Amino acid sequence: NKEFLSNNIKKTIVGDNNVIGDNNIIYDDVIIGNDNIFHENVIIYPGSNIGNNNIFLRGTIIGDIPNSVDYDYTKIKFGKVIIKNNNVFHRNCIVHSSLEDSTEIVSNNIFLDDVNIGHDSKICDNINFYPRSILAGYVKVHSYAGIGMNSSIHQRIVIGEYSFIGMNNPVTKNVFPFFITKNVNLDFFSFE
Repeated sequence: NKEFLSNNIKKTIVGDNNVIGDNNIIYDDVIIGNDNIFHENVIIYPGSNIGNNNIFLRGTIIGDIPNSVDYDYTKIKFGKVIIKNNNVFHRNCIVHSSLEDSTEIVSNNIFLDDVNIGHDSKICDNINFYPRSILAGYVKVHSYAGIGMNSSIHQRIVIGEYSFIGMNNPVTKNVFPFFITKNVNLDFFSFE
């Protein structure tokens, strides 16, 4: 492992066989495992812990400060982000750092363009996040779920295993396992 010190604060540890593209910013107090690929213009903020075999495409931001009315923006403090293994983050995804415990992403997830993961969210494994889906803070998404394009998940919602959130869908209540949700506004239209 290569260890980098800057400002003599906390060291950043970068494992072996990582590919780091142009114009990336990796701050102090970051741990990066092995065999990750960071395309250009990726930012990794302090408090981020990244496992192995992850791919971060252009413009991805990991560990940015939380979007929350409870956050004191006069005192910039980064929380914790844990990303385990084999995740793919397409262009311009954002994973916010925690306010309290940690923002966690387990393994084998795909985040398509412009996905936003809110602070303190818990993402299990084998989940597909389609473009522009947004999770507020403290959301938990169980394994094998799918989050449709342009969906918005309200804070503190739980999405059950194998459920699917249809595209353009606001979710303000917990979703049971194996359920499929759709935007009820679409039911008012008929093309017959």
